[in-house]
Amino acid sequence: MRLLERIEEVRALRPRWTDLAKRALEPNPFYEESFLLPLLEHRGWIPGLSVAVVQESEQLLGFLPLIRRRPGPIDPVLRQRAAFAPDQPYGFLGTPLLDRCKASHALHALFDALDDGALGGLLELVGYGADGPFSEVLAEVLAGRRQPSLELDSWRRGVFRPRACFESYLRDCLAPRRIREFHRLRRRLEAAGGLRFERAGCATSTYRLCERFLEVERAGWKGRSGTAIASREADANFFRAMCSRRAEEGTLLFEALELDGRPVALSVALLASGDPSCAFVFKITHDEDFRSFGPGLLLEFFQFEAYHADRGPVRWADSCTGQGREHLDRLWADRRVLGHRLIAPRGVFGAATLATLRAARAARRLARRAADDVARSLARSRSHA
Repeated sequence: MRLLERIEEVRALRPRWTDLAKRALEPNPFYEESFLLPLLEHRGWIPGLSVAVVQESEQLLGFLPLIRRRPGPIDPVLRQRAAFAPDQPYGFLGTPLLDRCKASHALHALFDALDDGALGGLLELVGYGADGPFSEVLAEVLAGRRQPSLELDSWRRGVFRPRACFESYLRDCLAPRRIREFHRLRRRLEAAGGLRFERAGCATSTYRLCERFLEVERAGWKGRSGTAIASREADANFFRAMCSRRAEEGTLLFEALELDGRPVALSVALLASGDPSCAFVFKITHDEDFRSFGPGLLLEFFQFEAYHADRGPVRWADSCTGQGREHLDRLWADRRVLGHRLIAPRGVFGAATLATLRAARAARRLARRAADDVARSLARSRSHA
């Protein structure tokens, strides 16, 4: 296992990195070369970033970006945390890229480095798929090594899987009243002009939708708050480069809902290199002039209808909504689990550190429970006064 700390070292991996993404046990387009490298090239190397790589001869077996988290008064333990996980600005999944045939070997190498102190402190995996093959291999390796670990709070977010037909899909996630409301909004918008659902099919249409996306997002509340991609030139250039590179690969899905040629809502998703039928939503935006129609939800309505109608290009999709925002996944009929786990080096130090953290978590839970009991008691007292 090696830790890379310069962009030149990461850039030198490009052919092997791309090949690993196609062989990955579980896909993560946010760790693929055509996403992560443009991000680092245009936004710069992130302070505290290192990339853990496992190689065998000239073949890359494992790839995991990490951010060093230094000790503080509330969190006194040094740790390496999976980078570009849900709390990062441009990434929504922390599952490592591992060779599907040698995933266990790659994890053993990573944990050997943890035991030897090469990572320093603890390893924190956050936002990884906790209900797929990576989670199964992780559990097997941890148990086999008797590696100390602490499972923290997991969370869920929306996933799309098609049903026999679109109406059947709608019945699985919405009440009849809500289904009628979506059809009504669609008819209202169709009555207002020429409504068209568009999917980018070439470099020219990708470029056009990319620029429209930046324009529409900047014109809305994100532009006013300074959080739109186009609010920073480096971010806009990253977005353009990433979209262009992934469009060339055939791993970009850009879709839009337009009224008389004017974009109502736009969505960009990343397709997994190893399986282009798996999509991960990167960004979605809408024109605020159409907010009474629920444009973001209406775009999802058209997308899922299209995926059912043509049986492609998407057979599985991750909404990539952030932690605590599952309420936004109203049209996503299924759920996936995202895991969060601390892993310590084997030995007295690692076991003692996790025992201390476990006791501190239990104490905080008891304190919160006691505070909630007091609040409920006060509320009852006021209601009887």
